[in-house]
Amino acid sequence: MDDEYMEKNGKIACYAKFRVAEMEYDRELGRFTKFTVIDKNGNVRFKVAQQAQKQGVEQSKSAANTNSHAEQQNAAQAKSEPAEYVRKYQGNDCVYVMNKWVFLDSINNGAVLAIIATDAEGKYSAVKEKAANMLAKLKGAA
Repeated sequence: MDDEYMEKNGKIACYAKFRVAEMEYDRELGRFTKFTVIDKNGNVRFKVAQQAQKQGVEQSKSAANTNSHAEQQNAAQAKSEPAEYVRKYQGNDCVYVMNKWVFLDSINNGAVLAIIATDAEGKYSAVKEKAANMLAKLKGAA
């Protein structure tokens, strides 16, 4: 997967090509109920799959609780958030933060490091400890 990402002027650029594999639009609800994007190898890179709910139809509480996790994931994907927040690129840790990919070691902003170090959702669990150490060094230098 590293061959589709390149470093250019200290930023990570993606040159992967994608295509829409599945698309379903509900005109009554005015939204996509199915939308799947795949890469050139057929790997799913983005997916939204929502059950259409017509007005006047109520779901039971148990069904709502069962679907709540999936709905949260779909809501996150609808905001164009990536499926993962930490990647290795050329042996370095990269994180998706503030709508872009950056090298973890290049972050010198205490607020950004605090976001990663105090991550309660587990998005940055692979680099959480490293970010906390970087934040402590940054505070110690100030």
